[in-house]
Amino acid sequence: GNAENECWGIEWGYAYRASPVIAHDVDAVPPDDPLTYTPTTIPGVRLPSLFLADGSAVFDRLGPWFTLLAIDAPPCAAIIAAARARGVPLTVLELRDASARAVYGPGCLLVRPDHHIAWRGTAGDAGVIDRALGVTP
Repeated sequence: GNAENECWGIEWGYAYRASPVIAHDVDAVPPDDPLTYTPTTIPGVRLPSLFLADGSAVFDRLGPWFTLLAIDAPPCAAIIAAARARGVPLTVLELRDASARAVYGPGCLLVRPDHHIAWRGTAGDAGVIDRALGVTP
C-alpha cells in the first residue's frame, strides 16, 4: 500500500512518448513500470544518473542548456555547427569512461536542459537541433 510514495518509475522513469521535439527511436519502447525505474537512453527519457571514474557526477558536468554527450565517440560536428549557427548554447562533454559506456553505450546523446534525452546516435545533422528547439523545416 506504499506505492503512492515509492513510484520510482513515475518519478525517474517518465518518458516523453509522443513529443515532436524528441527524435524518437521507433524500434525502442521506453520502460513503463510505474513502480520500477530502469535506466535507459531511449530518446524521451531522463538521462540516467552516473558517477564517473573520477568520482564526479555526470549531472554536475552537464551544461545549463543543451549538452552533447560523446561517449567513446567523436562529438557530432554537424550538431555542434547547427547549434552555433542558431545561437543555441551547447556544452560538449566527451567521456572516455567505462561506467559511462556501460550505462549509456557508445555514441552521442543530446540532453535537454530538463535532463531528458532529445536524440541519440552517431551521425546527427542540423535537423536534430531544429527538432529539439521545435523548429519545423
